[in-house]
Amino acid sequence: MLYNQGAITPRGALAERLRRGLQNLLDEFDSRTCLHEIPGINQEFCFIILLKPSKIPTMLEVSGALIGIEQGRLLVLHRNTPETEWWEVPGGKCKPGESHRSAAEREAWEELGVYIHITKELGQKVFAPKGVEFRYTYFAANLQTNQPIPAPQEPIHDMAEWMTVDSLRRSHTLSPVLSYAVKQLVDGNF
Repeated sequence: MLYNQGAITPRGALAERLRRGLQNLLDEFDSRTCLHEIPGINQEFCFIILLKPSKIPTMLEVSGALIGIEQGRLLVLHRNTPETEWWEVPGGKCKPGESHRSAAEREAWEELGVYIHITKELGQKVFAPKGVEFRYTYFAANLQTNQPIPAPQEPIHDMAEWMTVDSLRRSHTLSPVLSYAVKQLVDGNF
């Protein structure tokens, strides 16, 4: 079955269930998506959503801040979920129309509850974990004055800590994004 900009042909209750499910997914996603699972539908079916080519992003845009790097340390978060346990940089996906800089500032607030002052863009790196390609933009930043003690604001993080680049370099539990940043800092490229 092919869904293309609103045209679906099944009939009855199944058709209505598919329309609702696909509309919810269209509202959430902006790319070509293969759906292997819709509640109540057998997993052997694969539904393909095709959107206008101009709406298909070539890659995800993600950004984050290396907070405190100019003072020789980094403010990092510890992600602790059943799937992942590692130290990471506060950061995340850019919302539609949002600049990389604004996304890094927003993510620092959402993940740490602090406002930051970005001092400069450090560079970009493309990652492709699990086949999903994203471009990460790194920024150097400082905490704005009179900030509360940074603390995790989301349940996926169980702690936030100031760590030196040297201690991070010796750690074996860094996210790919943080691992790359530490290597660039050690090599003098950031």
